[in-house]
Amino acid sequence: GQGSTIFFSSMRIEVRTLPHEGALRLQYEVEPHEIVSGVKSRIADEHKNMGWTSDNMNLILQGRFLANDSEIGTTGIIDGDFLVITGMVPRPTSAKLRLDSESASSAGTATMPSGGMPGGMPPPVPADIERS
Repeated sequence: GQGSTIFFSSMRIEVRTLPHEGALRLQYEVEPHEIVSGVKSRIADEHKNMGWTSDNMNLILQGRFLANDSEIGTTGIIDGDFLVITGMVPRPTSAKLRLDSESASSAGTATMPSGGMPGGMPPPVPADIERS
């Protein structure tokens, strides 16, 4: 349609990592027609030396994960917005020191917390289901 034309060509955004990932603040220029996955690749390439990859990277705008195949212009990003980035580093750096074969065989057991439930969540309470 006619009214939807975006007049500015590029937008400045800030990409922030979480505090435990260094609380970095990265400035980027993005184009409305750029694809989210392309922006992820660009960010990963710039930080290859830190072990970043775009494989499991998430870009989050106000709590929403941006889909890889979305165009930036359709995601609701506006000039000056900031996004949160997670999942840039595939696995903890300590795993790089181990042999791949070893980490592959022990990965299944090593990642489970002692409680047996992922993330230490309490087991679901059946009473909630009966109440409905």
